[in-house]
Amino acid sequence: IIALKNSEWTKGKKDAKPMEARPVISEISSSLMKNSNASETEEFKRLIASTPAEHKDKTVKLLNAMFNEDISSKEVILLFKNNSDCNIVLRIQGKDFYNLAVPAKGENSIVINKGSYTLTSHVCDVLYSSQKEIKKSIFLTINNPVQTGK
Repeated sequence: IIALKNSEWTKGKKDAKPMEARPVISEISSSLMKNSNASETEEFKRLIASTPAEHKDKTVKLLNAMFNEDISSKEVILLFKNNSDCNIVLRIQGKDFYNLAVPAKGENSIVINKGSYTLTSHVCDVLYSSQKEIKKSIFLTINNPVQTGK
C-alpha cells in the first residue's frame, strides 16, 4: 500500500516526498500516552487494533478513494503523521465524526467525507486543536509540543 501511495502521490511532482513505512505496534504502553487517563489509552488500543476484515475494508476504501479521479466524489483521504513522542487519538468533528488512533512517531489514514472539521487531540499533555476545510485529500503532520516562555 505504501508503494502505491508513493507512486500516486508523487506522480509528476519534483519536490514530492514519499511516505515512510508505518511501524508495527505490538503492545501499547500507557507511558506513551502521558496525558491520558485509562479510558483514552483503552480507546487508542481499540482504535489501532483491527481484525483482518476491518483492515481489508479500510484498505479497499483507502485505495478506492486514492485512485478515484472523479472530482465530484464526496470522500477524501486524511493522512495524519504524528512526529510526537506520544500516542494520540485524533478527534475529527464536523457534520460527521471520526476518531483516528495515530501511534507515536507513526502515521495513520482515514477516508472521510469532504467538509469543515475541527481536529483535536492531546499531544503529550498539550491540547491540539485546528479548524480545517477539507475539500481534497490532505497530509497533516504534528510534532512534539514546543514550550513557549514569556
